[in-house]
Amino acid sequence: MYNPLTFLSRKNIEDSVGRITSRFPIPTLIVCIFTLLLFYFIYSDNHSAEVTKAIFTFAITFFFSTGAALYIESNSKGKTDILLHLIPVIYGVFIYSTINIWTDWIFESMIYLTLHLFGFVSFLFFAPYVDSFFKKEEEIEYTNYFSLVSWALMMSSIVWIALLALGFIAIGSVFALFDIKEWLQQDRIFAYWAVISLGFSAPIYGLLHLPIKSAINTRSFEINKFFSFLIKYVGVPFIYIYFIILYAYTAKVLVNFSDWPKGIISWMVIWFSVFGYINYIFSKPYEDGNTLISYFRKYFPIIVIPQLLMLFYAIYLRVAQYDLTMNRYFVIIFGIWLVVVSLYLAVSTKKSLSIITASLALISFTISMWPWSVFSYPLERQYNRLLVNLETANILKQNNITPLSSAKEISKELSSEIYSGIQYICDFSECSLIKELFKKELEDAHIKWEIEWKKWNTNTLGNYPGLSKWEIISAVTEKIKVQMSYSYDSVTGNSKYISYNTNYKYDAPYPINIEQGYTKLVRVYSEKSLPYEKDGANYPYISIDVDASKVKYYKWNGVITEINLTTPKELLSNTIPTTLDQSDLTFLVEWNGIAIKLLLQNYAIKNPKYTGSWTEYYTINGIALIKE
Repeated sequence: MYNPLTFLSRKNIEDSVGRITSRFPIPTLIVCIFTLLLFYFIYSDNHSAEVTKAIFTFAITFFFSTGAALYIESNSKGKTDILLHLIPVIYGVFIYSTINIWTDWIFESMIYLTLHLFGFVSFLFFAPYVDSFFKKEEEIEYTNYFSLVSWALMMSSIVWIALLALGFIAIGSVFALFDIKEWLQQDRIFAYWAVISLGFSAPIYGLLHLPIKSAINTRSFEINKFFSFLIKYVGVPFIYIYFIILYAYTAKVLVNFSDWPKGIISWMVIWFSVFGYINYIFSKPYEDGNTLISYFRKYFPIIVIPQLLMLFYAIYLRVAQYDLTMNRYFVIIFGIWLVVVSLYLAVSTKKSLSIITASLALISFTISMWPWSVFSYPLERQYNRLLVNLETANILKQNNITPLSSAKEISKELSSEIYSGIQYICDFSECSLIKELFKKELEDAHIKWEIEWKKWNTNTLGNYPGLSKWEIISAVTEKIKVQMSYSYDSVTGNSKYISYNTNYKYDAPYPINIEQGYTKLVRVYSEKSLPYEKDGANYPYISIDVDASKVKYYKWNGVITEINLTTPKELLSNTIPTTLDQSDLTFLVEWNGIAIKLLLQNYAIKNPKYTGSWTEYYTINGIALIKE
């Protein structure tokens, strides 16, 4: 009788250990070290840069070393095998010594590591076939290999999820039923089990089930019922649906060519195409006798190409207007990859499927390294663009910064481009380039924010941490008087009101210069958001009704004086920015011996381009000096 626990027998365990250590000696060692390192990370609460870098390095090197082992196994070089096994280790030492992962902003390092991880996972799918790129490839053999590797990775993921869930249930039950919290920390036990399931069990299971090239069937396809169902009834049918949608949108753009294609179309084309090529590899065994799959494999590489033209047209419009960013760089690079792969599969008689994964891995590595890095190259372009814009605005003159006297000196478009450039560069360089460019301008801001920090951190013993990214961007843009344009600008016509404010200064309009003759000072509100105390006799105030163009003065004696309001002509121009200096929101209202000087923080006017009917609210805040 079959014993379901046979797999736990001593002989079976010894056979499994022997098989995995002989096929994958370095990956197995990495898994063990990686697991112990994570245990140490949890137990000691040591989150230093060295430990964190080591964890990421081992995770990536695991996939590199596994791919190297698969290559060596299928293409033994004799004496050079040991050296080939050591190449991933040397790479691991290199990446550990060069990567900067413990900074205030680690996004760059994460993208760098993710691209390498993606590249080495892709390496697993073609490692045994590196030497056969320029030879006639057996489609049956490679398709079977690709499917078996995919199945091994999928099953190892399922093992991880199952072990994690079942273990968490068991641990949670023990802590719920038994009073052991005094001896054991529940959160730490959960973390240990997560490491065992993800860091040890899942990769070991995957290594045990990775295919041996010599054992792969080269005469007939390995038919996996699960993959068969996904390809026949899910993957390929949805590829048809996706591309019908994309071509319908393409027709819409061509009919009205002035209607620019939406930026999201670029990523839709990329993801649908990548999804299509995954199905393209998997679907090889099912094309005979299945018309839908047969047509898909015959015409898909050709159908992708016109959509790539739409992709490049859409991304060209953005790059021409705002230059290169990291997202646009990704789109361009992977768009080029899709062009090369599609043309190759459309015209080549060889059609080596391993080229798809190999070229994807090559691109991932290429764009992760200087000078083609997705960070370095766009950052350099954006910085040069910022310098040009600053010179155009006469802010940068002979390498010296000369702030504008008013935000209105330049157009909203140029102002917004300068602001966006500062924000992007600060995001992608930890503000280092901005700190150097605006060194003098940030000195005063540093003093100001340090005083504020000490004011609100009187009970802490730490030192002032310096300006944050947001504080640097705010200090620089406020100093040189540039600002971002927002969606409620009058140019869009989407909003009923155009809102203005005074640079988000909460202390505006103080200090107040009270001119001779003014004897009263009251608060100013919007008629749509009056204060709770509406008794003007006890709580005098002024309200402004933008829709009716009226100013209402609620006096101490309870009398309400209503005055017609004429908005200053300067605020009716569509070219001025929506964030102004205090002088721009200071104006005089006079009537029948009463003079009201409005010093506003926020103001709104009716948008002349608005044609909708939706009721919107606007904000008006400030103070008023009154002369009677």
